[in-house]
Amino acid sequence: MSPEFIEQLVELLKGSSIVEFEYEKGGACVRLRLDQNLDRREGYQATSGDEAPPHVPKVTKKNIVAGDIGVLRLTHPQHDKPFVALGAPVMKGQIVAFLQVGEMLREITSTVEGTLGQCLVKEGDLIGYGQAVFEIE
Repeated sequence: MSPEFIEQLVELLKGSSIVEFEYEKGGACVRLRLDQNLDRREGYQATSGDEAPPHVPKVTKKNIVAGDIGVLRLTHPQHDKPFVALGAPVMKGQIVAFLQVGEMLREITSTVEGTLGQCLVKEGDLIGYGQAVFEIE
């Protein structure tokens, strides 16, 4: 891996909602984090003068973020309705959606108490680690 290749990876990360990335090829491995002070439970936090790209929803402490990567599923395959309806109260630790990784489903849980607000992504979207999924009011 050349320094130019790594610089290209960094620029790609800056233009996306991905906050952590690992690449391995030919025995060499590089792991990149957009912000070393990132608290994964709270998502991306812009640092002084550094703003998130306009297509990425700005993350605040009142957003629920993905703790993994996968395809967003607002309902469990065995149920017809979402676990929590928009506008409903949510408790810390409550399941609000799922990430599908292959055949496995991983829970997305609320990190704060409040009212479930707007869903910032669509059903079936590929979600990145630390990406904001719901607003909490």
